Amino acid sequence: KSGTTMLLQAAHQLRVAGAWGHDDDFEDQMDVIPMLEGGPASLLPSNCINQEQLAQPRIYKSHLKCRAFENIKVKRIYC
Repeated sequence: KSGTTMLLQAAHQLRVAGAWGHDDDFEDQMDVIPMLEGGPASLLPSNCINQEQLAQPRIYKSHLKCRAFENIKVKRIYC
């Protein structure tokens, strides 16, 4: 276990300034942090990577190798 879920939760809490509850409620992390390469959750209508996200900056979960993003201006956290 590498702590990916905990790291994504921490990143999400930073981008929403610690807000919890009311309009920001979600049942699953995939509701607010889509996965780039798909998987079963990618079939859900709420998992479109191009849709507006709850807050900025946009966060995505991915199992792709870092070199897949070499030519794209992104900040990466590798876990």
